This record gives sequence, structure tokens and C-alpha cells, in this order.
Amino acid sequence: MNRFFNYGVEAIDVIQFDAEITTDAMTFRRARREVQLTGRGGTNFGPVLAYLEEHRDYDGLIIYTDGYAPCPPPPQNRRTRILWLFVSEKHYRSCYPKLQHLGQGAYLKRSAREMPVI
Repeated sequence: MNRFFNYGVEAIDVIQFDAEITTDAMTFRRARREVQLTGRGGTNFGPVLAYLEEHRDYDGLIIYTDGYAPCPPPPQNRRTRILWLFVSEKHYRSCYPKLQHLGQGAYLKRSAREMPVI
């Protein structure tokens, strides 16, 4: 996340979720050494896409996931582009095919995942 600020991104809102959204949106305007993670387990993408419907002013949404969750219906808000960012190539290959109609997909290489900064 911190590298986005090197490319002119002024602010990033972080929303943590598992089966539901677990924190209020946190707005970051500069790089952070650490971010406290909440949730984990029982993933459901529906609440995040519902949040997107209610907050249509976002340019993009990056969902960092292992991908193991039911495929949600497409959001009506098609203005906001979605990137599915998977924790590994294995998860990408296994889970992205069912989500590709909702947005682009990518995965983190092992060396990138070992970095403690999100």
C-alpha cells in the first residue's frame, strides 16, 4: 500500500472484512509502517461490494484476498474498477476464473508477501 503514495495517490481508504466489514474505513494520506489487521476467516465479498454501491465516488477498489469465498453478483456500480489481488499465484489460478467477470486479477510474488508492510 505504501508505494501508491510514490505515484501521486493522495489518499487510500482501507476497509477490512471477513464475513462482514470489520472496521470503519481508515483513510491514509501517507505511508505507514504498520496497519493493525482485523477479521480473518469466513470471507464474504458481498458486504464490500455493497459498501461500493453506497460510496460511488471511488475510482478503484483493490480486494486483497485468498479468493476462497462465494462469487458475489456483479455490482451495479460499474464506474469503480475492481482489482482482485491474491495472496499467491496458486490462489490466483484457483480462484480468479470465477471472479474475472468482476474485474482484473493479479497476485503477489513470494518475496512481496514476505514484506511486513501492506
